[in-house]
Amino acid sequence: MRAQVFSVTLISAVAQAAGIAKFWLAARLFGVGPEMDGYNLAVAIVTFLSGIVSGIVQTSLLPVRTHWSIKMSEEKMISIERAVLLAFALLGGVIGASLWLLQTVIESWVISEGSEKILQSFRSVWPFAWVLAGMGIFCEVLSYLLAARDRYVYAAAAQIANALTGILVLLIWGEVKGIKAMAMSSVAGLGVQTAICALALDKSGVLLIGKLPSLGESFRFLREVFQYGVAILPAMFFSNLLLVLPPTFLARQGEGAVAAFGYAQKLHLLAVHLLVMAYSPVILARLSNWEARGRDRDIRSLLHKSLVWSIVIGAFASLIVWFLGDDILASVFGGRFDEAAAMRVSRHWFLLTLGLAPAIFGNILAKLWQARKKASELSRLAGFGLVVFLSVCVMGEGALGEWVVSVGLTLSSFTVVVGFGWLSRRRQMSWIRR
Repeated sequence: MRAQVFSVTLISAVAQAAGIAKFWLAARLFGVGPEMDGYNLAVAIVTFLSGIVSGIVQTSLLPVRTHWSIKMSEEKMISIERAVLLAFALLGGVIGASLWLLQTVIESWVISEGSEKILQSFRSVWPFAWVLAGMGIFCEVLSYLLAARDRYVYAAAAQIANALTGILVLLIWGEVKGIKAMAMSSVAGLGVQTAICALALDKSGVLLIGKLPSLGESFRFLREVFQYGVAILPAMFFSNLLLVLPPTFLARQGEGAVAAFGYAQKLHLLAVHLLVMAYSPVILARLSNWEARGRDRDIRSLLHKSLVWSIVIGAFASLIVWFLGDDILASVFGGRFDEAAAMRVSRHWFLLTLGLAPAIFGNILAKLWQARKKASELSRLAGFGLVVFLSVCVMGEGALGEWVVSVGLTLSSFTVVVGFGWLSRRRQMSWIRR
């Protein structure tokens, strides 16, 4: 596992470097203003819906596939994986079409108190956003099937192609088409990433076109996937609300508030992705395997190391952002991203970075509980985290203004990790044993 995690981490570091390059280019082109406000609001809706489906896939696909693969032939397992891909491709299409039809309803909810410029930007981006939703779901399933076959390194490498494609689109059309180019870059990049993952899965033995299992077998497998996934559906709903509510809340804080938070959140999520999310499918696949075989000592070792490194990394990152955040942003970005924008983004960035340690360790704990099929407990914790966030926003808005969103998210992250410990003691089930 160590070599695989190292390979995925190294490739993910390159992918994040490419992502930062795209992020840098977008900041120079659009700065902190209503254009990026509208883009971030549209993407938040997409992330909310695709994230719920992604959570079901994360929770149930790998554990269910592991158990089925033990009792059936490789050829039969491949045919079932084809059926899974077809089913989720259809689901992605339905979700994308639904978003297209509900544009007016979504506008009235998301930008009820935003400016006309934000609304115009949102409408420019939306025709691309609903395409992202459907394609993102299919790409996620491809990635997890690659992880199940110890080929997740290809999925990680495909993210590099995604970012580079997006950069190319922005360089060619960024100044000509404005914020539409940003949306175009996201669609083009995800399209290339999906194609690479599909080709890699095909080369690993899962031919995308071929014999399908019987309808009954397909239905039983998918039913088992969704039965496990339903337990975590509330958790995915609550946790993804934490992605869509902040920009929606900030839309009424004036132009640029959504964009400033969006840049800071992007920096924060880049760190989380590089440090844990990039190889979370590998961790989940391995934890599912260890759990099925009763290898508690290996699980204990992984958790202890994760806790120590989460604290060290979180503390170090917070110090860096506190002392150097403004200077880093002001010196790296330029164009329409001026010093005032750098200071505004840096404040959000520091407040979010305070929650980096619990975000890292909480993700690893979540993977363990997914492997142990404790999805209902994850739902309770996610709901509690959402309540904490909303409480902070309601009670602290007057005193903290737009910063209350970042404070609320950080406190929510700490709350969820504390909740893991409390539930473990209550159930007399430590994090390190069954």
